[in-house]
Amino acid sequence: MNEDRHLQVGSQTHQLRNLLCVETTHDRVEHDADTSIPATHESDGIHDPLKINWDIVNGWRAGEPPWAPGVFDQIAGHIAHIHVKGARAAPDGSFATMAVPGRDDVPHAELLGALDRSGFDGTVTIDPHYGQFAEADKLTDVEEPVLEVVRQTLAYLQSVT
Repeated sequence: MNEDRHLQVGSQTHQLRNLLCVETTHDRVEHDADTSIPATHESDGIHDPLKINWDIVNGWRAGEPPWAPGVFDQIAGHIAHIHVKGARAAPDGSFATMAVPGRDDVPHAELLGALDRSGFDGTVTIDPHYGQFAEADKLTDVEEPVLEVVRQTLAYLQSVT
């Protein structure tokens, strides 16, 4: 990145030395890509350092599953970081609750494969959200359930990548 880039936040000016990521929110990627993720737009000299932190489940919470046709295509090539977490579907297919990846309803292997084919070489965060698990999915037989969610997620990710 160009060393002379600066970001003005209030009265503070910060030199941009690292990549900045905008996280996909609990809104639809269609909305994010059109309005709040400048990296998907033509470069204007200001947004060059911006990339996407793709939180795979967040769009589903707004009614847009990340595996819906065209969703990933809108952001492929702009993703520098991802959040991996599990989630379960309600009977109607909408988002219901968080869960352990690999014991949930998100097609992680398919999504990670698409990410790999897009040339992704960024970082991955395991995002446990244990407090938002349904009671039936809580890990009651372990001393540190959040750490166990991380362990199980890591093992699952290693098995599908």
